[in-house]
Amino acid sequence: MKTGIQLFDESRKPLGSRLRGNDGLWTLTGFARSFYCHYLFFAIISRLLVNSVENGIVSQLPLVYLGKKGEMSMASTSVILNCVGTGDAFGSGGRLNSCFHLAAAGEQLLLDCGCSSLIGMQRCGVIPSEIDTVVISHLHGDHFGGIPYLLLEGKYLSQRIRPLVLIGPPGLQQRVEAAAEALYPGMIGGKSTFPIEYRLLDPKKPVQVNSAKIESFQVKHGSSQHVYGLRVEIFGKVISYTGDTEWTDNLIPLAQGSDLLIAECSAYDQPVPAHLDYFTLLSKRNRLSCRKLLLTHMGSEMLKRIDQLELDAANDGDLIEL
Repeated sequence: MKTGIQLFDESRKPLGSRLRGNDGLWTLTGFARSFYCHYLFFAIISRLLVNSVENGIVSQLPLVYLGKKGEMSMASTSVILNCVGTGDAFGSGGRLNSCFHLAAAGEQLLLDCGCSSLIGMQRCGVIPSEIDTVVISHLHGDHFGGIPYLLLEGKYLSQRIRPLVLIGPPGLQQRVEAAAEALYPGMIGGKSTFPIEYRLLDPKKPVQVNSAKIESFQVKHGSSQHVYGLRVEIFGKVISYTGDTEWTDNLIPLAQGSDLLIAECSAYDQPVPAHLDYFTLLSKRNRLSCRKLLLTHMGSEMLKRIDQLELDAANDGDLIEL
């Protein structure tokens, strides 16, 4: 397991199978050893359940580095990434649509919210009504189609009162409201228990929401000009996300200095229009100056070879601590 990203290694096995063995335990003696074993146990459980701590934010606990024996890392604020959905539009391999949950110091944010995102959040222990912000990379259903269900849950089930900020390309509000009306007529109209604010992405102007600075970079995915890679800086950490795109040099500044770049990788060795493939990413890796690169949005040919990849691949439900 490499320093800098915890609760994730290169085995690409389900998270539960990774938290085992003695290489991540520290050698302590006497009372200190007993105390810290109990502390470590509850810290891990808290992180895996995410919403088991007050406000659903695990970052209120000190960081725990599950690394080599004798090593320990502590910090005042951590950023936790939960890979709620890492699949493509076709559900290849049974994976859910794109959705990544960021949590830090009482703030919660989603990068994309595909159609299956509410299901993924329930599986991952993410409380939908506690999400502050949703940032959408582009207006395809597997990236924004879960928003109507998020609004439905907030209005009728949790009766949320927390304001919700929805950020995305031009046309986001119209598309969300049209989808919601088609799926659940009358849901948008009438009295709401919580305010919704729509804000637009603009590559020339960062968006600030609470502690998160959000930048957008135009990428290439079909004919639309309003398709963006996203870069979030929060509490000193930078998480970048390509969204859906073929190779474009705009990915270079998107990735620059990032702690983590989440990169779509639909194909293996045969380039697909409007998408990235593994061989292209591998050949361009030295131009992407991110500390860590994580593959997502993988098609069937990629998934067949997932155990042979040199680059790390995300799975639904993976937790990553930055």
